[in-house]
This record gives sequence, structure tokens and C-alpha cells, in this order.
Amino acid sequence: VLFAGTNKFAHFNFRFTDELGFHVVKDTHPWTTPSGQTAGYVKVYEKKLLFVTVLGAGHMVPEDKGEAALKLFNALISPVTELN
Repeated sequence: VLFAGTNKFAHFNFRFTDELGFHVVKDTHPWTTPSGQTAGYVKVYEKKLLFVTVLGAGHMVPEDKGEAALKLFNALISPVTELN
């Protein structure tokens, strides 16, 4: 996925999730892989709603960005969902 296209897609979807009426708990911020690389961006809303992007990944995130996909999966199944 081209980065410019990713930015346009993310901007559109952040607007969509904003229009759902959920309050933003934590504004858009980068999240990193365990090795410290920026994996993408996350915006946290109330009721544990997250909007997450994974930089450089297509629709097959685990194949394209395995380390980021594993961290994202583990965060989503843990009792305390947090990406940083």
C-alpha cells in the first residue's frame, strides 16, 4: 500500500469513526513493534473501540508485517487493550 494512499484512507476512516459519536480517549499516536520500529498509528475511543493502521501492510497484514500483526493480535485479545 502506498503511504500517500494509506494517509488518505486513514483520514477518511478516522472521520468515519469520529462521526460515530464515541469520545476520543487517546488521540492518534504511533504504536511500535517489540523491536522498536513504528508499526502504524492508533486512535483510541471509549468502549474499547480502536482504529489501527499498520504501515506497509496490505490486506494480508500477518504476511506483510508479521511482528506488528502479532503485537496487534495479542493486544486485541488481552484484558487491557493497549498499543503504544
